[in-house]
Amino acid sequence: MGRMKRFAPPGVGAGSGRGSFADKLSMKNVAQQAPKRQTGAGYFVTEPGQPQREVHLTGQSAWVLGLLIATGRAGLTAADLPAGVRVAAVVLKLRRAGVPILTINEPNTGPFGGSHARYTLAANVEVAQ
Repeated sequence: MGRMKRFAPPGVGAGSGRGSFADKLSMKNVAQQAPKRQTGAGYFVTEPGQPQREVHLTGQSAWVLGLLIATGRAGLTAADLPAGVRVAAVVLKLRRAGVPILTINEPNTGPFGGSHARYTLAANVEVAQ
């Protein structure tokens, strides 16, 4: 068998005199990069008979909580959100953060049986200003 040819972009790899891609992307350089700053929002949760507490959320959790606040008592289901949003997982994150959420099981209408969940807030939640 003959020598195998190396397929690498010009200027990258052994023999180019400029160092390999692995040298340019060393673990030391990756570990020293500044962490990305996540933006989020604070919310005040007030349950009857309990002191008001503040919860700070980011990403999908903050988005879904905003939708729950906007829908009020009507709540929301997975069908109300874009496909691919794992509503039950986001609701679990919200519950673990201290936001009380009710789950109401509703029967499906039409030719397909079964049920689906409707999520509503079980406390007064306001956006912290």
